[in-house]
Amino acid sequence: YSGANTNSLKLTAAPRTYFGNKYRCAINTVYGTVYSPENILKSSMVWLGTVSKAWENPFNWSCNTVPDDKTDVTINSGTTFPPELNVSTTIRSLTALSATNILIKNGAVLSLVYQ
Repeated sequence: YSGANTNSLKLTAAPRTYFGNKYRCAINTVYGTVYSPENILKSSMVWLGTVSKAWENPFNWSCNTVPDDKTDVTINSGTTFPPELNVSTTIRSLTALSATNILIKNGAVLSLVYQ
């Protein structure tokens, strides 16, 4: 953490295990609310598809890591390589924009935690 005593808190390289952590402002022992969704830490990634079609290749993702069950995934249309899932995986949620293709290979399963 940095900026914990300022009006802007910055988390650098927060691990996905922090998903769901809640943050709020405290001024002179008066604490702000934590009920709004924007106060909850979330993890999201975008498929870039610049290296290959392999979902499992971290360099195809915006954070250079493969998404997991704590990650909200977005697949945009028009990438160089559309994603192909070769092994079973679980992600938190999936947003696939129009004209998007995701190939799930035989034997692989894509599971969503949040539906």
